[in-house]
Amino acid sequence: MANISESSKALSSWAAKFLSENSPKPKRRTRRLSLAEAEQAAKVERIRKMVYGHYQKL
Repeated sequence: MANISESSKALSSWAAKFLSENSPKPKRRTRRLSLAEAEQAAKVERIRKMVYGHYQKL
């Protein structure tokens, strides 16, 4: 069972690092997101949902 908790810890630290690096930075002026930014935000949101869904199952 230690293996599961270790991999869970590794996943959580990776996810925290990933989400902190990829979370949208607050912008001073409002403007529409470029396509690349929108795709990046969608990808981050998908991973965030996957990670939180994983923790709700544990």
